[in-house]
Amino acid sequence: MPKISLKFSEQVLKEIPLDKPRLTIGRKPDNDLVIDNPAVSGHHALIFSEGGVFFIEDLGSTNGTFVNDAKIHKEKLKNSDRVAVGAHVLIYQDEIAPASTPPMEIESDKTILPDTAKQIEPVKAVPGTAKTAAAEGKKAEKVGRLTVVSGETDRKTYELTGHLTVIGAEDTATVRLTGCRKGARRPR
Repeated sequence: MPKISLKFSEQVLKEIPLDKPRLTIGRKPDNDLVIDNPAVSGHHALIFSEGGVFFIEDLGSTNGTFVNDAKIHKEKLKNSDRVAVGAHVLIYQDEIAPASTPPMEIESDKTILPDTAKQIEPVKAVPGTAKTAAAEGKKAEKVGRLTVVSGETDRKTYELTGHLTVIGAEDTATVRLTGCRKGARRPR
């Protein structure tokens, strides 16, 4: 079942299942989701279902409603969309279970050294990566941020886009490790 998570300063305050066709958001107590903050209008926004798809609509609020940093009037919601209402953020989650992959059987006394060259080839063509989105001329969807706390990389902060982020020394990597040599193997 789809739901929204209400966040303030990156802390989740509550999760609301979208089990009704409408959810009103605002500062006044007659809303389904009351956000007691002066930056939020009395009747700020509405989340509603239309044909099994959820939309958010700004109700003429003073400060506006933003989906993924873009001001909207009415917008279809997609999984992981970030909706800004005043200083609060609503995260829309459409809980579609991902296809599961069978677990690998591993002998516990052996160390596995993956062949990174073989692993990176299929990644180059995976739709949804930042590199393929840019190559296809599409705007990449922001899904998170990665901050490097130690080690050598080409940047300290990365905006993660798409559903796959490749980390490594290869030229195709989204997060490029600069302190590693290509093809280098670590001692056992």
